[in-house]
Amino acid sequence: MMDIKKGKSPLIEVSHRDLMVMMEAGYIYLQMRKYQESLDVFSGVGTLAPSSEIPHLAMGNVYSTQGQYEKAYREHSMAAELDPNNALVRALLGEVLLFKKRKDEALLQLGKAIELDSEGASGNFAKSLLKALDEGLLPPK
Repeated sequence: MMDIKKGKSPLIEVSHRDLMVMMEAGYIYLQMRKYQESLDVFSGVGTLAPSSEIPHLAMGNVYSTQGQYEKAYREHSMAAELDPNNALVRALLGEVLLFKKRKDEALLQLGKAIELDSEGASGNFAKSLLKALDEGLLPPK
């Protein structure tokens, strides 16, 4: 079962393996550019695992892929509420804030990601976003 936090119980019990298979199906739809199907799968996983930030991150990624940054921001913010100390959540929230041209807020989120995971993949992702910002590659024009 995906991590259940804050006392929220899933609607029905589903094994961790089954949830992971569903998430993989959502990512396959995303790769096929079947965005609505991808969102439907991730939303369903969110219903089955209401305390997990993972479906919200996935839905935010779908929206970012489509350039729908306000919706991506909303989903990543929900993920941050569910798991405020998750470096990946903070890095992705910082990324979407850069695309929304909210640099100061983005810098705070990216800094938090680095603080939480200074040598790991999420911290390195945040560092690469800061480097792209310094080099003038972000935010996009």
